[in-house]
Amino acid sequence: MTNLTCSLDLGNGYIKGVLFLEDYDGKKTILAKEMVKSKWIKKGKILDSSSLINSVSNVLDHLSSKVDSPIDEVILGLSHPQMKIKQLSTHKRLTNLEITEKEVNSLLESISQEADELNYEILKIMPIKWIIDDTHITKNPVGMDGRKLELVANIFMIPSPTYKDIEKIFNELEIDIIDIIPNILWAEEGSLDAETKDLWCVLIDIWANQT
Repeated sequence: MTNLTCSLDLGNGYIKGVLFLEDYDGKKTILAKEMVKSKWIKKGKILDSSSLINSVSNVLDHLSSKVDSPIDEVILGLSHPQMKIKQLSTHKRLTNLEITEKEVNSLLESISQEADELNYEILKIMPIKWIIDDTHITKNPVGMDGRKLELVANIFMIPSPTYKDIEKIFNELEIDIIDIIPNILWAEEGSLDAETKDLWCVLIDIWANQT
């Protein structure tokens, strides 16, 4: 079984798109790629929405023509000079011994409310670790037993005006955004494997406006 996915990167200098297939074991095959120069984003601010819509549309049309299939949803890579990254933790006592998705989602919602900041929108909540009963650390606590569950996570946020402008642009294009990923995470996932991460490798992403 395979899954066709389109990823777009809205940068200050270029708009980049990649269309790839992912098979049942997670292997990705790139089918098409396109990059167009864009003057419509500067330091995270959208200068001309209609021109940006045309640029994004051109990228999507090119990718769509390669597979003769319309693209109606994208994963969006995004960066912003005023992006904020907070590390927060929260915890809850468990009424049942076995940890379920309900407890996990409750803590994610709790940390989202705690991170709430005026004029900012949350792009992504990335769990760093789940701690069970103050001792056991795991990446996925569902199905494990415990009395107390704690979440430590990084929260990525960008200014609300930029977030709302991007939502408006893709609504006009009638394209669903299925996920928004901060570019620094996208680069990390594409560049570092699990073994490299375990060795405490640091990824530095160097570009014109920010490093």
